[in-house]
This record gives sequence, structure tokens and C-alpha cells, in this order.
Amino acid sequence: MTPDEKKFCRGIDGLLKFSGYKRHPAESCWTSGSYQGIARKIYLEFSKGFIKVTIGLDFVDLESYLPPEAVPVTRTLKNFSSICPHPQNYHIAERHGRLALDLFNYAGPFLRKLSDHDLVIKLLKRKSPASWPTNSYSDRVRLLPLLIAHKGQIEEACNLVKEFLAEIKTNNKPVPEYETFARAFAERFGCNF
Repeated sequence: MTPDEKKFCRGIDGLLKFSGYKRHPAESCWTSGSYQGIARKIYLEFSKGFIKVTIGLDFVDLESYLPPEAVPVTRTLKNFSSICPHPQNYHIAERHGRLALDLFNYAGPFLRKLSDHDLVIKLLKRKSPASWPTNSYSDRVRLLPLLIAHKGQIEEACNLVKEFLAEIKTNNKPVPEYETFARAFAERFGCNF
């Protein structure tokens, strides 16, 4: 990070620390401690003086279900611009105040809502990608079955993986390693497909 980027992040630290977030001094990512198996995250990406913000949750309680080789997705990630109701062209030169206030007013409440597994499942079941709290179809088809299995609805989760496999093959959707994910999921949860 440049000195200006570090200074900008230090300016946001106070408000986010007050809200329970911590940041490593060399990074532009804030994490709240894991509570009930969920860690909230706020990421800043600096590019040519502009700042892109993404926010999301890590479902820590899902991480042990599948091995890393299965390429599981255990997090949500959403561009902040899709949830903040006004234009947010944040620029490093304007200092941190406006972004800090917007994070407090919009990111915090949004992430608290997303902490509800049922809401995330409901959003991921929608057909519209704009509704998904993920960046891609590929993330959606990995996270949704894991969340449903976590709730103990194994048959529904297995059926979803089977549906997604068929959808991917039929529509030639590029989903890296989904067959590997599906095999590991079937092995872990006893699915037949």
C-alpha cells in the first residue's frame, strides 16, 4: 500500500474498530471476529486514486465440510455499490469521512442481515444474479448447497447439486471444477447422482 492508502485506512480504523472490526496494518481488509460461525469482512481496493469496496461474510462453520481440492465457497461477497443507495465514487483525495459514514450506515446493517443463513439461502435461490450475495454463478452453486446441508436438509442440498450439474452441462456454463465439488459433496453427504 502507498502512504496515502495507509493513511486512508487508518482514518477508517477508528469507526470500524468501534463496530468490532480489526485490520492488519499492511492490509486493506477489516474482519470482525467470528461470532456463531460467521466472520464479517470489508475490503478496500485502491486503483488510480479510486476506491472499490466489497463486503461479505465468511461462514467459518462451513469450512470443514469439504476439502480445499473440492473448491468449496464458504463466503458471500457483494460490491458495496449494489447496496449503498447513492453514488459512491470514493476517491482517496477526499479523505475517509464519507466512506466511513457510508460503511457505518449501510455495510454494517447489510452484513448483520446476511448473518441469517435463511436469508442468504432465500437470496441464492432467486433466479436474478443481482439478488445473490455472491459475485458469480460459480460461487452461488457452491455456497447454496453447503448452507442447505448445514441446516440438515441433506436431500434438498443433494438435489440442488444434481440440478446444478445438469444445468451446467446443458447450458455450457463455465464453472471451474464443479464436478470435483459435486463428487466431494456427494461423498460427504451421501448423495446419489
